[in-house]
Amino acid sequence: MKKIIILIIAVFIINISNAQWQKIGLDNNSPQTITCVDSNIYVGIYPNGVYFSSDNGNTWTAKNNGIPLTTFVGNFLINGNYIFAATPDGLYLSTNYGNSWSLKNTGLMNTYINTLAANGNNIYAGTWGGGIYLSSNNGDTWDTIGLSNNSINNIIIKNNIIYACTGTNGIFSSSNSGNSWDSIFPDLSQYSVNFLIVNDSIMFAGTDCNRILKSTNYGNNWNYLTNGLEGNTIEGILSNDSNVYVSILNTGEFQGCSPYGGFFESTNNGLSFIDFSDGIQYESGRIAKNNKYIYEGNSVGIWRRPLSDFALGIKENNLNNNVSIYPNPTKDNLTIETNTNSEQKIEIKNLIGQTVYTNSIYKKTIVNTSAFANGIYILKLTSDKETVERKFVKD
Repeated sequence: MKKIIILIIAVFIINISNAQWQKIGLDNNSPQTITCVDSNIYVGIYPNGVYFSSDNGNTWTAKNNGIPLTTFVGNFLINGNYIFAATPDGLYLSTNYGNSWSLKNTGLMNTYINTLAANGNNIYAGTWGGGIYLSSNNGDTWDTIGLSNNSINNIIIKNNIIYACTGTNGIFSSSNSGNSWDSIFPDLSQYSVNFLIVNDSIMFAGTDCNRILKSTNYGNNWNYLTNGLEGNTIEGILSNDSNVYVSILNTGEFQGCSPYGGFFESTNNGLSFIDFSDGIQYESGRIAKNNKYIYEGNSVGIWRRPLSDFALGIKENNLNNNVSIYPNPTKDNLTIETNTNSEQKIEIKNLIGQTVYTNSIYKKTIVNTSAFANGIYILKLTSDKETVERKFVKD
């Protein structure tokens, strides 16, 4: 029995240590954007157009009928059965899952499209140096709606408010479909705001060759995060509640930027970050997620990593009819509840296989985690009928 237990622990440790990014194709291509809808993934690369996978990236098919390979797709928008692709040549539309594309530029005085967003039937297109355009008829015609002297890097729509990130004038917002705009962060004239995450009152902004900025009051005030990631070009940001994921480009000390890149996770709203770059070759790039994986694209291809490796996956996958644990992430106390009508053994291990807590539970118990080191833990509940494992994060 002792040998079996040792073998099980050894296998557990090996599995944890081998958890890393997996390369899944499109070798030696440079993805400009990645968009996921369930297991379907659309990737825009330069100079080879659009690629599609229906199986989480296991196989890839080119979808370039109607899009010239000499351009690149910088952003996708999937709105119902319509797929829009933003390119320097304008807007391309597919109504048959990317099998063919048609150009939709009527009304666009500036056809260099950087970013796309949708709010119901309204489609918003942000251009390079020409502001924002609106279409209410699926791209058949476009009208300018403001910020005409700005390059628009990113458009986010949250609770019917439109947020526009610009290249030289900070962030603007509109609460009336773009009829008027308010500056919510003008003091970024020397940097380009590339990405924005809006979680109600908490907002994160990523800039060129700088740090991540955070606002806790709807964008009224902003502060740089002192988190060890400063001096780098932010290529992508994902967020879910207090979990923040950042992809940083290796710039090779370009224009004073730091020479390192990678993929980082924060479970405390950006106060500190953990490096999850193991297994990725070369620099980090654009990122996206579905309900199973986080995807990242860089100059040597596409990579993926299971959500279960991250706190984001822990929260999304922590669903079981018999067991609930909360809060997750936790700080001082972890509550464990079960509807199993028998006593169960509790065992908690860290990621190197060390047991840090054992006890028993009937229905409900509270574990004091204040002395636990910050990180990810495995909670195991064992009864005479079943064994359930859950992950949680100690902040």
